Amino acid sequence: MISFHERFPGITVATVSNRYATAEASLYGAHVLSYRPEGGDDLLFMSSASAFEPGKPIRGGIPLCFPWFGPRFDDPSMPQHGFARTSQWKVVSCEDSPEGSTLVLGLSDDHETRRMWPHSFAAALSIGVGTSLTVSFSVTNTGDGAFTFTDALHTYLNIPDIGSARVLGLEGADYFDRVGAGAPAASGDPWPRKRQDGELSFTGETDRVYLTDADRTLSDRKAGLKTIIKSDGFPDCVAWNPGETKGRNIADLGEGEWRRFACVETGAVFGHAITVEPGATAYQAMTIGKGR
Repeated sequence: MISFHERFPGITVATVSNRYATAEASLYGAHVLSYRPEGGDDLLFMSSASAFEPGKPIRGGIPLCFPWFGPRFDDPSMPQHGFARTSQWKVVSCEDSPEGSTLVLGLSDDHETRRMWPHSFAAALSIGVGTSLTVSFSVTNTGDGAFTFTDALHTYLNIPDIGSARVLGLEGADYFDRVGAGAPAASGDPWPRKRQDGELSFTGETDRVYLTDADRTLSDRKAGLKTIIKSDGFPDCVAWNPGETKGRNIADLGEGEWRRFACVETGAVFGHAITVEPGATAYQAMTIGKGR
């Protein structure tokens, strides 16, 4: 069953409920807010201080970064992570089936988007709720010339404590370390390139772009929790947690809540921009679910 209600002024939320799980998604930003498997805890983290106000991004859940990830290096005045997460999306379709429920949201170019990114497009975000959560993103080029974009599903995963969290599946992968690295280089690797030795643990501020699309698992052995993340069409993994110092200074993050999430994101960022020819469609997907 899929129902809709206005939770905050200008913020309509879809609630998806079936025998497998319950999930919520905001039409503002095409933003997945929660995914709770039947009989389990929410796999996604939401900040208690998040703004639910048009014009401001939502903190937590799964924000969609598009058509660029991070700052626009050629124009820093543009919004961080693009305009998709602060745009009003439309309902394209809703469907219930024996395997679960699917909500599809759509966004296309208009005067405001073309002011920031001068291309014609039709984007769709599909949210599949079943024994796992599948978020699929497609972008069709409806214009006359090719365009290029970067993107990410900026997933905030719920954990009891960042100090006991580990990410498995990144062992041996190359990554760019963005902590303290400043602006990206004009040529070559944008930041220092390193190689992951063993499991990833969060021992302070962490901001890394891993050059891998391998399956990964966020594990908390103390709590006996595992969340498995799989991707299709996203060549990169971004691992992020602000750490204590920066976490205390994030205005829309509740006190001490930096300890309660790890962002393990699927993305196509920096050197892995995606080019879409006229009439063509780029497709990407991510699945998250409880591990055993």
